[in-house]
This record gives sequence, C-alpha cells and structure tokens, in this order.
Amino acid sequence: MSTSKKQKLLFLTGVSPAPKESGGATRVYNTIKNLSQHFHLYLVIFKPENYQFKPEDYSYLKKHSRQFLFFDIKDFRSQKSFITDLQPYWFSPWHNDEIQITIHNLIKKHQFKFVHIEQTQLCYLVNYLPIKTKKIFVAQDIGIVTFWRRLRQIKKFSTKIIHLTRWLEIFLYEKKYLPKFDLICAVSNTDKKKLRKIYELKNICTVRNGIENISFIKKDPPSNFIKLGYIGSFDHPPNRTAFIYFLNHIAPLLEKKQIDYRFFIAGKNNKEEIDWLINQSPLKNKENILNLSFVDTLADFFQLIDILVTPIFSGSGSRIKILESLSFGVPIISTPIGIEGINIKNKIIKIATNPSEFVRAIIQTKKDLSTSKHRILLKKLKDQLQPYLWSKIIKKYVYFITHAKHITH
Repeated sequence: MSTSKKQKLLFLTGVSPAPKESGGATRVYNTIKNLSQHFHLYLVIFKPENYQFKPEDYSYLKKHSRQFLFFDIKDFRSQKSFITDLQPYWFSPWHNDEIQITIHNLIKKHQFKFVHIEQTQLCYLVNYLPIKTKKIFVAQDIGIVTFWRRLRQIKKFSTKIIHLTRWLEIFLYEKKYLPKFDLICAVSNTDKKKLRKIYELKNICTVRNGIENISFIKKDPPSNFIKLGYIGSFDHPPNRTAFIYFLNHIAPLLEKKQIDYRFFIAGKNNKEEIDWLINQSPLKNKENILNLSFVDTLADFFQLIDILVTPIFSGSGSRIKILESLSFGVPIISTPIGIEGINIKNKIIKIATNPSEFVRAIIQTKKDLSTSKHRILLKKLKDQLQPYLWSKIIKKYVYFITHAKHITH
C-alpha cells in the first residue's frame, strides 16, 4: 500500500516489543513491523518498569510508527482496581488512570478509524474508545483458560481457594469487556471455538502466531549424546513448571535408561534459582543441565540443540517457541497443551503426556535424525510452514479489519 493511501491505526499493547524475551513480545514486535506496511501506526506501549529502551529499540519504533508513547507496568498488584473498574488482581499492574486522557487526546487529534488492543490486561480500555472507531482485540491467550489450568496444578487447599477467586475475577472481566469489541482475533482455531462457547461471541477470526522466515539449520546427526533444550522466560509460570518437570521426572528416567544427554535451558532466568532447582533435583549427573541464560540469537540456540523438549501443562493460545523451533528444522517433543493451536501434522512433532512417553520420543527422534526419513519430513515441513510467515498472517489480518464486517464462520 502506498504511503499516501495508508490509514491511521492506534495500537495499544500490554506487552512491549522490547526486550524480545517472550512469545508475547515476539508477536507484538512482528505485528508492528508488518502492520506498518499497511497503516500509519501510533503506538501506546506498556513496558516493564525497570527496562530502559536501547538505541536499537528506538530505531525500530521510529521506523515502524508515526508516534510512540510509554506507560510503565507497575511492579505491584492491588485489589483496588477490581473494586473500582473490574480490573482483576492479576491484571492490576496494567491499570493506569492517565491512559484515558492519552487515548482521548490521540483520537481527538488523529481521528483513528481503527484501534487495535493486544492482551487481555488492556481490554478495559475499550471503555475509552469512541463509538465510531472499529475496535479490534487480539487475544494472545484466553485468560480464564490459562488461569484455570494453573489452578488445577495447585495442591494446597487455601492457595487454591485464593486462585479460584482470582480466576472468577478474570471471568467477570472478560465477560464484561470482550462483547464490546467489533472484532476479536484469536491466535488459534482452538481458542476461537472456546471464546465462542464460553462467551457466546460471534465476530471472531483467527490471526495465528508465526515465524519471521524459514531457515533450516544444517547439522550432523547426534553421535555420542543427544542435545535437548528448552527456551523461555522464567517470568512466565508455565516455563518454570516445564523446566522443573524435566528435572524431576524426565531427566531421572533418562539416567535410569542410561541415555547420555545434555539439556540446555535458555532465556530470562535467575541463575541462583536455576542452580538451586538443579541441586534439589534427584539427578545424579547434575552437570548435564546447562543454563545458557540469554543467547545472542535464536539461531545460536537452535544450532546447538537436536530436540526442543517442551513439557507444558498450562497456558492457552499457541507457543511461538515451538513455531520458531520448526522454522529452524529442529524436532519438537511436547504435550497436547504445548502443541495446542499449531495445526501442523508432521512426525517431526511428537506428543507425550508422561515421562515414559517423553523418553521414548527422545530415543525415537534421535534415531530418526540419522535417517533419510528425517529429510523427507523437513521437505514436507517447509511447505507446511508457509502460512505461518508473519508477512502472510498480517496481510490476512489487514483484510479482516478493513473488509469483513461480520465474521461468523
């Protein structure tokens, strides 16, 4: 679209595109980058309170937007926002009274036809939008599904009651605000069906998570030991739970079966906490667990490992880390929840529901990596990944918001 024909779009996001250390940040980063090809973007970004934008962050924002404003995500939670504005306790760090004035002034000055809101935490902002604007919400996950799955993992009764109360807050919040949007975009068909069933919503489309490009890494098949890995920020509870599950259930079984392995963990984490978790684990060979923390590039991490192992048991939406692994041609072993929302049927992806199944899948995948069968699977995968390119996903999204008045299919 030529610059002169571009319309203005106000983009409100509860997750900052920088630092790009989570799936949500990756999605926002690529959405802004590709959406700027179709619209003049004006950004309102909630960023971590302790994060200072770097020169490269500012360059990115200047390149892809006409204007950008920041609000800090508060480092504390409060019950007050639920009482006054039905903002759940868990979402209260994103509650900001000043943003109402900011949005009002921006809309008054620029007369936006489209307003795009990312993340459930910001749904309450729909109250501040004029009737004439087309209000679009992108649900990176479904709040009550994500928190229900976490609730099921809690063992202590008193803690469970507290979390049940928090879950009910999120249900009431989503039930109040979601119907106020003209269009809701789920990141998977699975989430779309759940949103329709739970909240009886009609105007829903699927704008899936994606990948920047397809660049399979050439590497030799594993020889003496298999290199396993997991990547993700420990700020996100499902990532911490997945790592602990590997330490306490999968790795001990690998040792018992005398399978030589190395397990690499990458992403934002606390080194002292990781070391403590490793030391508390039942592993005999604790040196097989290696913490890389931040890696320079995703390619560096996926070049290092043979298999991405993701024992994820909570959350909703779809996992960008799994799509990124596939974009590098690295096999996946995951749970049904972990692979949820990714509609790729290929044996390079294996599903496991318990430690024994994970270990069997690791053994089988190691064998597959040395065969011509693996090359055939990669060739098929390359075609299957085409619809997951961000450029194609955002182009489809642009069509939905500019052409489709009512989406009921």
